[in-house]
Amino acid sequence: MQCSSAIFYPKSTRHLFTIIDELKQKDADVSLKLVLKGRVRFLKIVNDPMFSAHREIEIYDSNNAVKRKYYLSDTPATLIGCTEQVNS
Repeated sequence: MQCSSAIFYPKSTRHLFTIIDELKQKDADVSLKLVLKGRVRFLKIVNDPMFSAHREIEIYDSNNAVKRKYYLSDTPATLIGCTEQVNS
């Protein structure tokens, strides 16, 4: 899987959004998808680049009177770029 990124300049007066060269396509449309992870809890460590989760927390389960271990996402959001090409 190859990942690319883009740069956002919130205070720029010239351009609000600049696409990096790796995302520029002459023969396809590029869509950027933002995946917000919120407080998703995983039961195991996740090493996937999109859903990476290594922050360990323990939560008390009052129904079963036990502490449960969970893992939170390393980042609050992930951005992925997709290209779409339609041949006519």
